[in-house]
Amino acid sequence: MTSSYAVKAFASFLVLGTLVADLSLAQPTEGEIGHIDPSQIQTLVVPPWERPTNDETRAWEDSVRASVTDEFGGDFRKAAGAAANKGFQALDELDFASASKAFSEAAVLDPKSPYPYLGFVDIYRLMNKLEKKEFCLQAAIDRSERQRAALIMIGTHLGIDGDYRKAVEFFNSVLELDAKDQGAHLMLAKTYRLLKDPERAEYHEERAKE
Repeated sequence: MTSSYAVKAFASFLVLGTLVADLSLAQPTEGEIGHIDPSQIQTLVVPPWERPTNDETRAWEDSVRASVTDEFGGDFRKAAGAAANKGFQALDELDFASASKAFSEAAVLDPKSPYPYLGFVDIYRLMNKLEKKEFCLQAAIDRSERQRAALIMIGTHLGIDGDYRKAVEFFNSVLELDAKDQGAHLMLAKTYRLLKDPERAEYHEERAKE
């Protein structure tokens, strides 16, 4: 994923309100769950990992692959990235039906990508489907190696869930890839404030300004 994609993906969390100022949101409130129009819940596309292994599922997956246009030169990973990007844009607009469709298609095109799972983490969090949210978060973790945007998003979700020390691990893993990553420094500063470690918080606040 490109750095511009990382910015867009990270911005999605801000727009959705899943990232609050102090990362103290542990559970979705009724108001946040209410952001999903009930009619959209009925039209959410079921992701491939929740579908039965049968002819109908295989036919759907084949149709998704066949829909990849010449624009991507047959590169399914590139097409998956575009689909995931479309999903995050739909989340920005609180269009969960379109987001679920885009993320589901991205997962078919690139099963190793963490981004479709991260998209569904948001959807399931706002639907209060916590077991499904946890499954998707773990699946994203399993697929996130050396992907800065994914690592920041995972750390953010862990912070929202109150697992601040685990969040720190993921934000630090971003700095191992790029010591100047401003997003990682910003999130570390916020997280260390919650951990009552002002010295480290101030250090990362200063680094985030560079």
